[in-house]
Amino acid sequence: MEEYAATDKTGHVIEYPIRKHHIQNRGHRIDMYERVHPASRPNHNQLTHTIATRLPERGDDGRLVQSWEVSAKPLTMLRTDMLSALADYRYQVETGGITLPDGTEIKTERDDQAMTNSAYNSLKNGLVSSTEWKSGNGWITVTLTELEPVATAVARHVAAAFGAERDVAEQIAQADQTALLALDLRGEFNAAYAARLQALSA
Repeated sequence: MEEYAATDKTGHVIEYPIRKHHIQNRGHRIDMYERVHPASRPNHNQLTHTIATRLPERGDDGRLVQSWEVSAKPLTMLRTDMLSALADYRYQVETGGITLPDGTEIKTERDDQAMTNSAYNSLKNGLVSSTEWKSGNGWITVTLTELEPVATAVARHVAAAFGAERDVAEQIAQADQTALLALDLRGEFNAAYAARLQALSA
């Protein structure tokens, strides 16, 4: 959508943005305003920074060009958005599945977690001696002895994911703006997850 600006006698912008229908509603001619030429948004980290339009600037060729301003988010907004991004990433990891040392792929979406726990509890409580269970590699028939390592791995994986989220959330809560802007959210989570998983497996 084309945008225009009103300028004073010296060429300085005094009103922006203005669109064609605004000009028409005022009963003005379009040549009473200057066309503002679009410019690409600058690259920025959407998690940590915001972008807003500024008054257009005059280029070397004399034309008015759209202008952008990138600024760091206020501390409260930064913390809130980083905690939300952290929870999203934890969910991705939690439900993204795991691979056992023997190469068996285990699904860990919420429904898969529930089915694994249900099958394990049925076997553990002696309700059945074996059961059909679907891994990432396909259907297999499992006994308690065969399913217990799987259920254990899933439980540790989920616990490590939530534990890692808590660890990084505590970092976010304590960090100042400078530290938050430098924080590698996924890197910190992955390190915390690995440490939690190692502790649970010890």
